[in-house]
Amino acid sequence: MYYKIYTKKGFTIIECLVSLFVLAIMFAAGIAIYFYSQAALDQAVDRRTALENANSELENLKNNGYTALAGAVSCSSGNSDLWAGPDNVTIAGITGQRSVFICDGGAYKRVRVEVAWRQPDKSSPETVALTSIIAQP
Repeated sequence: MYYKIYTKKGFTIIECLVSLFVLAIMFAAGIAIYFYSQAALDQAVDRRTALENANSELENLKNNGYTALAGAVSCSSGNSDLWAGPDNVTIAGITGQRSVFICDGGAYKRVRVEVAWRQPDKSSPETVALTSIIAQP
């Protein structure tokens, strides 16, 4: 007696559904990674813009020199005094505030420029600060 062996070619519907399910999970993970990285990139751009704004103000203060920074509290008290601001600044379309804090150390003045802004989707403000020392000539 001769038996013919039949081989199945192709995929069953269960195999197709399982592969579609795996592909859907991979696609959803890819979309989630894209949106997470886009949010991180937006935050990095805002932070860089704020740092550039703070650096610009710090360079202006350095160019004006030691004598232009009159009226600061002594550094020995451990505090810096609000010297200028808060001024409104724009960071990637968001309004923030820039403040300048100065303390007088006698032969030098310690200057700290802070820029703060609030992202629309976050409850706490973002802040960057740059500190420098301007010495007496």
